[in-house]
Amino acid sequence: MLEGVDMGVGGVDPFALKVDELDASVGDAEAASGDDDGGATESGRVRSRSESSSAGWGDEGGEEDVDEVEDEAEAEVEDDPRMALLTRVIDLDRPVATNEAVEFFFQEGMAENLMSFVHRCGQGGRDRQQRSSSGRSSVRVRSESVGSSSAGGAGRVTLRGAHTEAYRAREWTAEDPMRRSFRVVSLLVNPTGAMTRFMKVKLDVLIHELFRVFEADSEGNFNHFNCVLVHMLRLYPDRVLQAVTSAGYLLRMLPYVHVPVVSTSMVYLLTTTGSGDLQHRLYASFVSSGGVQALHDMLLGLDDVADIEPAAEFLTRCTSALAAEEPAELLWSSLAQQSGLIAGAVAVMAGLHPDELDFERLARSGTELGGYEPSECSPATHMYSLASRRALGNLVTALLEGSMRVMTAPSPLALMGFSDPDAPPPVSRMACMLHSLCTQLVELVPELERGFVNTPLGGPRKYSAYTVDATFSELHMDIVLILANLVSMVPERVLDKLTPLFWRVASKHFLAHPHNNVYHARFFRIFTGILTSSYYQDETLGALLGGSGGFLDAMIEHYVSGGKTSARGFIVTMLNVLRLKADSQPADAPLPSLLATSDAYCEFLPTLESVTRAYTLRAFPDIARVAPHVYPGISPSTVTYTADGHELGSSFASLLKMDRAKPHPQRAHLRKR
Repeated sequence: MLEGVDMGVGGVDPFALKVDELDASVGDAEAASGDDDGGATESGRVRSRSESSSAGWGDEGGEEDVDEVEDEAEAEVEDDPRMALLTRVIDLDRPVATNEAVEFFFQEGMAENLMSFVHRCGQGGRDRQQRSSSGRSSVRVRSESVGSSSAGGAGRVTLRGAHTEAYRAREWTAEDPMRRSFRVVSLLVNPTGAMTRFMKVKLDVLIHELFRVFEADSEGNFNHFNCVLVHMLRLYPDRVLQAVTSAGYLLRMLPYVHVPVVSTSMVYLLTTTGSGDLQHRLYASFVSSGGVQALHDMLLGLDDVADIEPAAEFLTRCTSALAAEEPAELLWSSLAQQSGLIAGAVAVMAGLHPDELDFERLARSGTELGGYEPSECSPATHMYSLASRRALGNLVTALLEGSMRVMTAPSPLALMGFSDPDAPPPVSRMACMLHSLCTQLVELVPELERGFVNTPLGGPRKYSAYTVDATFSELHMDIVLILANLVSMVPERVLDKLTPLFWRVASKHFLAHPHNNVYHARFFRIFTGILTSSYYQDETLGALLGGSGGFLDAMIEHYVSGGKTSARGFIVTMLNVLRLKADSQPADAPLPSLLATSDAYCEFLPTLESVTRAYTLRAFPDIARVAPHVYPGISPSTVTYTADGHELGSSFASLLKMDRAKPHPQRAHLRKR
């Protein structure tokens, strides 16, 4: 028995009714309805209405009043004694899934009725009319939200109809429908044996009804949807994955990726491991049905620029969540084959419309541009928000970092306590994208530089210990990290594309933001990439260091000034890299000559050596604290220095990646000046 149930007429407990008695009462109600209508059945009434409509019955145009049909449908639902009984149960303060209740849920059509409180399809028409009459905007949705386009070939889909519906404001302010939806969700996730048996038997019906929350006329709450879906995936992952794969529900969810909880649900689905090849089939279905192509269109805002930020954030989350999932390699390889995606994303990051790319230069380099062609109207007037540009910057950074990542998962022997030195470290499943990403990004370095140089900084911000005159945006940090990764991999193809303007702006930011160690570490990687790589370019180093009053002198002045700064460790490290590199070259080489002409450097050199010696003799030297930021994997507690000093060939030089450089016989030329 359910405590607190309205006992109804005569004080009879509604669940005391047996199934056959309830069916009999429903039959009596149908018979009474048939007598009132002259013996016509419901199907007969529907058929007669459709026949009269098709025959053009009446002289008023032969069109049915939509409101009248909706009212009739609502009246028929209200007249259903089983639905009325179910509503009374859900309206309880604390409904309990007793055996009698679950037996009632097992009746034909009751699982659908139960889920109708969650997806709430067809319940928002009257509310939308009220909002429209009260002055709010009313959205008219399309009946076909997601459709295939035969003109685009197999797997080409369009989400244009779904976009309008996905951004529609749903009616979540009505208390009764929301309360009923919450109570149904509470019943479904109830761990009692009776409810678990009901979910196991009716799982296919429940899954189908649950995903109706993405239909055009649904007013369902996505948080309630996620709660039920996660519960189903925990209990029956194989059956849920099979249903989602066969029905293509992932593609139906894609237009709603701007809703955080829907994005979370999609990531949870993609990371759920089923038996056999179920997870692989899920990815294959999403790719073959055009899901990656739809993501491509959303990332570039081809339907609406509002799609860029949520789609980029969703895919950025996938880079960390799916890096170790073997079936996800299908997704990443398909994404790498999307022509024009990287070029379009970098263009948006730089504040350009894809039409404003240098098509001739990119075509000569062989960069894939997909279907992009220069627009007739130039310049493009389309502007992207900083949030969209930042989201794409995060995505490109995550894709490149994920492709370079070496997973640290232990081998089976390591899990059993044995060492396996011959086992190679597992590689990220995104490694299939690395070649395509590097090939395209190195040709887009001018656009990356433009995005870094031209993107304005933020306003001043006061912290507890200092005040920043102009704050970095996340987009600046992403672009610098992309360039640092490219310099570490292919410096010979990147350094000659960076102009002196980039070096001036980048070095200025290094000193103008003395407490931004994240930027310092990323700039340091670019700086040392010029010196430690086999591809050494004197022009690049000259543009960076400058002559008198350039970056070299400014670094030394910044260090000597003694003000509040967090860049001192990086400055000492950078000057030591310059010193060691110069010691490996003849006196008339460009770098030693440039250092010799700097009075500030020559005067600071004895101080640099003494400071470096003091740093390397400490238990936790400041120079080692910089190392984890510059070279990941190096811990200050594990760095040890021997008595071999801090010249070329020492452990200190090896820490700075100068272990391959050999001292030149004229290495003391600067000391003699």
